[in-house]
This record gives sequence, structure tokens and C-alpha cells, in this order.
Amino acid sequence: MAEPIVGRYLTLAQAARILGLNRGTLSNQVRAGKLRAINVSPPGVRAVYLVPVEEIERYRKEHLGRRGRPRKQKPPAGTTEGAP
Repeated sequence: MAEPIVGRYLTLAQAARILGLNRGTLSNQVRAGKLRAINVSPPGVRAVYLVPVEEIERYRKEHLGRRGRPRKQKPPAGTTEGAP
């Protein structure tokens, strides 16, 4: 299991391993605003993000496990679709 490097924060690579995603995917999610992270690198240097552990759980609940289109709802019993 990944160890937090500073307090209750993980690097993007550690978070990606926990979530089963690619580090680049999480980097894109940070830039899109879907995953909150702290940029700890100085200006002009490649971004190094730290993600709070709580944010990883929030992201998992809100964004993982839902792929593709939602299923169509079946009409209630006793009704027919397209009937006038």
C-alpha cells in the first residue's frame, strides 16, 4: 500500500495506484478541476501535486464505477410505450 509522504497527502502516482488509474489521467483530472490537489513545485518547474487522502475517497465515490450511458428505465407495469 502507498505510504503518505507528508501528513495525510499522497503524490499523484500513489493516488493513481490506489484508484487503479494512470498518473496522467489524474493529472488531467486535476487540471480539469475534478480532483483537488496542491501544487508544491516552484513556478517554472514541472508541477508536482499532492492529493489529500480525503479527496481520493471523494473522487472515488463521485467519479469511479459509472461508465457508459445510464440504463434505460423500464415503463411502469400496465403501460405501453408509444400508445396514444
